[in-house]
Amino acid sequence: MIKNCLNNIKSHLLHGEQKGQSIIIVTFAFLGLIAMLGLALDLGLVYIERVRVSRTADAATLAGVVELPFEEAAMRRAIEYIELNGYKVGVDTEVRVRGCISNDGKLVNVSENGKGMMVIR
Repeated sequence: MIKNCLNNIKSHLLHGEQKGQSIIIVTFAFLGLIAMLGLALDLGLVYIERVRVSRTADAATLAGVVELPFEEAAMRRAIEYIELNGYKVGVDTEVRVRGCISNDGKLVNVSENGKGMMVIR
C-alpha cells in the first residue's frame, strides 16, 4: 500500500499538471529586460550630455581665444557661445578664466591655490 501511494505521488510529480510555472519565469525575465533597457537608456543620455558639455566648452574656449588679449571681450564671446549651445551662465554653468592678463599687459601666474583665477557667476 505504501509502495502504491509513493508510486502515485511520483507519477503525479513527474507527469502531473504544472501549469503556471512558465508565466512566472517569463514575468521575471521580462522585468529583468525592462530594467536593463532602462539602464541602457539612462547611460546613453548621460553619454550624450557629456559629449554636449564637452563640445560646448571647446567651442566657448576657442571663441574666447580669438578675442585675446582683450579679457572682457574674450569672456563675453565665451559666454555668448555657451548660451548659444543652450546653457544658462550662472544657472547651469560657471565660467572660470585662468592665466589672466593684467592691466599692464603681463601674464598673471596661476598657482595651485587659485590665485590669478577669475570666477564669473
